[in-house]
Amino acid sequence: MRKNPTRLEALRANTISLLEEALQSIQARDVREYHGLSYFEAAYMYRRLALCDMLKDARADRFHVFLRKSALVRLHFLRLVAQGHATQPLYVCGSENRSLVDALATGEFGLAADIASVSTDRHTPSLEYEDDFLLYEFLRRSALALKSGDWSSLPGLLPRWEQVLEGGEDPYLDVCRALLARDPKAFHGALLTVITDRELRFREVTEESGPNADLRWTEGPVFLNGLAFLRIAERLELPTEPEYPTIPRLARLEMTLPTLRPDAWMDWSANVPA
Repeated sequence: MRKNPTRLEALRANTISLLEEALQSIQARDVREYHGLSYFEAAYMYRRLALCDMLKDARADRFHVFLRKSALVRLHFLRLVAQGHATQPLYVCGSENRSLVDALATGEFGLAADIASVSTDRHTPSLEYEDDFLLYEFLRRSALALKSGDWSSLPGLLPRWEQVLEGGEDPYLDVCRALLARDPKAFHGALLTVITDRELRFREVTEESGPNADLRWTEGPVFLNGLAFLRIAERLELPTEPEYPTIPRLARLEMTLPTLRPDAWMDWSANVPA
C-alpha cells in the first residue's frame, strides 16, 4: 500500500471536516439536503475516511465501520427518494452507486441487497457512460442474487455490454463473465488485468490533476471494486489468491464488529473502534 502519512493526516482532517458539514446540512434540512447533495457527499466522505484509516494506521476495523456507514447513508437516502424526496438525477445514477460497492467490500451482503433493491436499474445517457452503468448494474444484480440465489437476470447484461463496447475490450466484462461461468482461472486473470489497467491510470494522476490528485493517496492504493468482486467470488466458493496488488490482505480480513444501527451514520464518531 502506498503511504504518505503527512498527506494522509491532512486528507483525514479535511475529510472529517467535510463529513461534519454534510451531516450538519442533513440535520438542518437545508438546500443541499433538499437536492440530495449532502447525502451523496456524506457517503463518499465515509468511504474516504475508511481508506485514510486503513492506509495511515492499518486499521481494518475502522475501515469496515466507515464503509458500512457509507452504505447506511446511501440506503437511507435512496429510501427517502423512493418516498418522494427531491434529488438531482446525478446522485441516484447507477454508476454513482459506490456505497453498494462499500457494502459488498465489507461482506455486508444483506446491506448490499437492501441498497440494490432501492437503486435504479436504468441507464441515464446524459449523465453516465453505458459501460460504466453496466458494471454497477452487474454488481447491483449480484447483490440481489446473493440473497435470493437466482442469478438468471445477470447473463443478459453481457451481450448488451459487448454491443456497447463496439468491438473494444473491457477487462471488467471479462471479470463478470468469469464469475458467471464460475471459472476461477479466468476470474484471476481478468481481475489482474483490471488491476494493472487501473494502476496505469493512477500513475497518470499528478498534483496538477485538480480534485483527482487526492485519489492517488486514497482510492489508488486500495481497489474497492476489486475487493467487492473478491467478496462475491468467495461467497460463490471460487478459490482466490490470498492477496492481489492494491487489494491488501488486511482489507480482506473478516471482522467481528457490533451491528450498526440504521442511523449510526448520523454521528461519524459513533461506534468507531478506539
